[in-house]
Amino acid sequence: MQGIARRLVDKVEGWLHKLGINIIACLVEDWNMNSKKFFESLGYNMFADIVYFTKKRYPDV
Repeated sequence: MQGIARRLVDKVEGWLHKLGINIIACLVEDWNMNSKKFFESLGYNMFADIVYFTKKRYPDV
């Protein structure tokens, strides 16, 4: 069954748009070329200058 990822993203985007969310972002690690190409094919724009922060409640999480 090909195209399942595209259908899942379409479904989630539709759901988020119904909730009034007009900006959708996804986190893709720099080494993951397949995911980068996939999201670019769906019309997502890559911003290489974004810095990602996290805060963990526990170090092993």
